[in-house]
Amino acid sequence: MNFKNNKVVLAILSIIIIFIICVVSWFMLVNLKYSDYTKNIPKTELGLYYLEDNENTYYMKKPDMFIFTGNLVVGYNYEENGEEHIVPEVELIIWPKMFSDDYEYKIFINETNGDKYNIRVDKYMMPYDSKYTEIIQSHNEEITKLCDRASSFFWNKYI
Repeated sequence: MNFKNNKVVLAILSIIIIFIICVVSWFMLVNLKYSDYTKNIPKTELGLYYLEDNENTYYMKKPDMFIFTGNLVVGYNYEENGEEHIVPEVELIIWPKMFSDDYEYKIFINETNGDKYNIRVDKYMMPYDSKYTEIIQSHNEEITKLCDRASSFFWNKYI
């Protein structure tokens, strides 16, 4: 009976130790990967990384526990006239890959007429789905500026 109890205690301790190692490893990896992205962006009282300047909004979200994908967002501060948008809202969303220097991208566009688009794009800001090419091209100037802003704000080696 004593031998069985020792095996159970050893198994439980092993599981706890493995869990602690996983938590500490995940925490260290995430903080190492996302430390560059948090240099220019303050942490709010709610624990979010968020900054607004005269032209842009910057947002960074670290990955949730045991997830390896967070995101970086750069968008324009858009004007509102009551409930109506005066200019289109355009945002660049970037997902850093945890174990490489690669990224995934999405462009969010909220047109002044109320049409909304979430478009996955490659690193050259070209849509994976060709039906969105015209929409992306019509916002090319804004997207290019957002890419430049993301590059200078979060780091100097992207796109």
